[in-house]
Amino acid sequence: MRTSFNWPFSQNHLHIDGPETETYARWCFENFSPMAKEVLHETTWFFVIKRHSWLNPAIAKLFAYHIQQMQARLHIAIENGSLRAKLPPNLKINDHAEIIGAVICELLEVRDLDPSEVCNLDEVERHKQRATVAAQRKIA
Repeated sequence: MRTSFNWPFSQNHLHIDGPETETYARWCFENFSPMAKEVLHETTWFFVIKRHSWLNPAIAKLFAYHIQQMQARLHIAIENGSLRAKLPPNLKINDHAEIIGAVICELLEVRDLDPSEVCNLDEVERHKQRATVAAQRKIA
């Protein structure tokens, strides 16, 4: 995957454009806990509206917080073969969780993942409509 944003995370052992990193990102996205999805659903929309994009280090860090909690589950998934990858990086050091979060952002930006899983899209749409109405009032 080619990145479309200059992410501010160090890429020592795990690289944003690495194919295995994308594998980790897809697995993490699909396996966020219900509580994580609820928290993300209620918080990410604000950052998406602010930037008009998923390409935002703050969103990657929101994902990273929940990804860090998945360390043991990630190991188990690799060991039992439900995730085909090498042993995962240590998600609590070296910006690894942030890098995986950034890949999730990249995949959401190109609509390769379903944003409705982790974002209140109704709130994003309401904001767009309010902004459109405000712009029309300025013109009139």
